Amino acid sequence: QMVLRDIHFPYNSSQIMPADAAILQQIGAFMKRFPTVVIQIGGHCDERGTEEYNISLGDKRARKAKEYLQRLGVGGKIRTVSYGENRPLAQGSYEGAWSQNRRDEFVIE
Repeated sequence: QMVLRDIHFPYNSSQIMPADAAILQQIGAFMKRFPTVVIQIGGHCDERGTEEYNISLGDKRARKAKEYLQRLGVGGKIRTVSYGENRPLAQGSYEGAWSQNRRDEFVIE
């Protein structure tokens, strides 16, 4: 498996930020170069909110990234999954940890 760079989200949002759009464009260029690649986008949240809400928000984040890549004309297989708050990257209950955990992870399968 190969992991590509994560993108991050504002609190309680699935909005793609301008800096992260550049990362998605790089991922899109990679996928166009290797059209048979299968990618999984995992949506993640920080610990705030209910588990049910965070699963839903993680799903929205993953789907937004998938839609962005599809608008770039990326072919191939893109799967989405939501982990909600269940796979934190950073531990702790402060903004520094929360901001790292609000992310989409891209894994080439």
